[in-house]
Amino acid sequence: MIEKSLKSLFGIVADEAARNRAFARKLEDEILKQAKDVTKARELEEQVTGFNPNVVFKEAGAEGLKFALKNRSIAALKKIVERHNIDPSNQLGSRPTRGKIVEIILIAADKRAKRDAKLFEY
Repeated sequence: MIEKSLKSLFGIVADEAARNRAFARKLEDEILKQAKDVTKARELEEQVTGFNPNVVFKEAGAEGLKFALKNRSIAALKKIVERHNIDPSNQLGSRPTRGKIVEIILIAADKRAKRDAKLFEY
């Protein structure tokens, strides 16, 4: 049922694009824009996949984590914060600086390391 409806809808859009050149250009521009956004999101996801600031902090300390974060883009740093739920109260705000993001990540990793040390203290 949904397949039939979608096929019909795309048929109508394709017919309109064939008849109306301006519509076809707008449609093409929008599809290209969406494709770029998806590509950018995938590239960003690949940059942060497998990176865990808590593990890096535990293995290399604060300086090692700073070094690991040094060459990452602000978008990648934001993705790390989002992925590891480092800023649940949104202290960073809407336009954080690179330094502020790195500081929040370091503080969170330090807290996590101290909490883990207490938790596994026998």
